[in-house]
Amino acid sequence: MSIVPTIRPTLKQHEAYQRLQDHITRFLAFGGGAEGGKSWLGAEWLLTNCYIYPGTKWFIGRNGLKRLMMSSFATFRKVCTHHNIPQSDWKLNGQYSYIEFFNGSRIDLLDLKFQPSDPQFQRFGSTEYTGGWIEEAGEVHFLAFDVLKSRIGHIVTGK
Repeated sequence: MSIVPTIRPTLKQHEAYQRLQDHITRFLAFGGGAEGGKSWLGAEWLLTNCYIYPGTKWFIGRNGLKRLMMSSFATFRKVCTHHNIPQSDWKLNGQYSYIEFFNGSRIDLLDLKFQPSDPQFQRFGSTEYTGGWIEEAGEVHFLAFDVLKSRIGHIVTGK
């Protein structure tokens, strides 16, 4: 079994980590320019939580699964490499778009693109999550966020 990654955030990331872990803040908007560490922060936060809380369920969402895989998932892989997380600790299920960890924790990779056939984002309505991260939130339909935030806060255990 691997150890939890040691995080060495920038000052701005450190402030965000404090908010993400304070048990008071429910939602955090973390912005900034390109190469500001936003995606890295999200990947490290989710990765760390998957190790600390076995059997929990998280998500990364973005407007379009292809873009998520090309950017957010690519960053997740870089974070794993940076922290020497072995590939055997997690696996990508490409068919159903999730990352599953050896300890039962999971990160769903969500396509948050607006679909006329699902204008109320009912596809997320019955899923429970411990927490999640939305990449490029300004590109995401507000209702996607609104529905997902109602599904967050459950300590979902798979074991």
